[in-house]
Amino acid sequence: MRLEQKQRLWKFLTALAVLLIIFNPELVELAVFIDISGLDVFFMLIEIQLLAIVGAAMNQYIKPAFIKTRNLLSQQKLKFAPQAPAILMNALVFSSTIGFCHAF
Repeated sequence: MRLEQKQRLWKFLTALAVLLIIFNPELVELAVFIDISGLDVFFMLIEIQLLAIVGAAMNQYIKPAFIKTRNLLSQQKLKFAPQAPAILMNALVFSSTIGFCHAF
C-alpha cells in the first residue's frame, strides 16, 4: 500500500469512528477509555479476548476430536499418535507473546 492510500484509509476510518460515536452515544465511554489507555493497549485487550475465545473453543471442540482420533488410531495398533492438540496449544501461547508488534 502506498503512503497516500494509507493516509486516506486512516482518514476514512477516523471519520467512520467519529460518526459511530456521534450516532451511538453509548460508544462515548469506549472512546474515552481508548483515549485514556491508548490504542495499543486496547488492541492488546482485544487480542487477549480473542485468545481466550480460541482457547475455549480449542478445549471444548477441537481437542476432544483429536483425542478421539488418537484413541482410534492407538486401538488399531498404529505407531502414529497425533500430537496436534499440544502443538496448537503451544501456538496459542506463542502467538500471545508476539502480539500485534508486527502491525506497529
